[in-house]
Amino acid sequence: MSRRRLQAVKCCQMTNAKAGTGSGGDRCTEACAAIIDATYKIGPWSKDGQHSVEQIMYQFTEMLNAGSDSSVPENASWITNWVSQNSNGAITLQDTVWPSFQDVVNCINRSHIAIGGFDDYASLRLIDGSNPYQWHDPPNLGHVLIIVGYDTETQAVIVHDPLRADPDGQPADYSWASFQAARFHDLVEVYGPMLPVLEGEVSMVPKGPYILYTVGREIQSGTTLQQIADSFGLTVADVKAINPWSAAYNETLSGAIDGAEVKLPGWPQPANAAEIAALQQQVAQLQAQLQQNAATLAALKADTTTVAAALTPLEVQVGSLQGAEAALQDMEKKLG
Repeated sequence: MSRRRLQAVKCCQMTNAKAGTGSGGDRCTEACAAIIDATYKIGPWSKDGQHSVEQIMYQFTEMLNAGSDSSVPENASWITNWVSQNSNGAITLQDTVWPSFQDVVNCINRSHIAIGGFDDYASLRLIDGSNPYQWHDPPNLGHVLIIVGYDTETQAVIVHDPLRADPDGQPADYSWASFQAARFHDLVEVYGPMLPVLEGEVSMVPKGPYILYTVGREIQSGTTLQQIADSFGLTVADVKAINPWSAAYNETLSGAIDGAEVKLPGWPQPANAAEIAALQQQVAQLQAQLQQNAATLAALKADTTTVAAALTPLEVQVGSLQGAEAALQDMEKKLG
């Protein structure tokens, strides 16, 4: 299928979240931080289940604006620092500058949401070409939103845009052409636990021989093999074949492999794939030779032990013969 959307919470930055009215200042970075916090359960308010996403947004706003619920434009880089510090480094954000549509697809296929940064958000349009907002702001105003999916058939990016009412306006399909017109300059991918897929199944991995490489990705207790397979565009059988540890566990993984590394089939193959394959073959040959040498050495040691055991009685006999020879020589001297 050409469409894929991940599960993530929604947030409206406006004063009246239901109606989508009342600006309250520029709270878009705070709203995006609240979405990430509530989706991944990072901070205490998101963990206790007693606070809405908007309340978490206001907490961030007051933190950044000396206790005020109105905000001013901020650089979204503060979100990266807050997430890393408050998740003890378990969740990190990585930035792709001037991303392509394929970068969006790859991010979602890894089961990661991302922050999208724009220089001219007034140029954003829904997939049908209509304006997603109820007002007409001047050009060249910055904005950030959360990317949660894509549709390759319509060339759409599925977003949770905090400048739209929740729940009526989110999620929404924005056209990729409008992303470019709005100067989509940063895709900040959230590297954390894999998020569930709400729409679509993607089979992006071609069949055939793969060059394997490992990606450090946290596997939490309760994660299913099907979720891992979906996040990589694989089948459960593929995951079991590539990762030997998976065959030793049930369909729901136990805590015994928390933090395990997941092997992925790499595609497309790198330009030096032939060189890598040749080196891998050389390594295999050297390992085989080492095993053979070890076996030969063990055999020689065994032969040495056998020879030593056979020599011991001979050495005793030589000693006896030498004593007999000395006695014979002495007798010959006496007999003259």
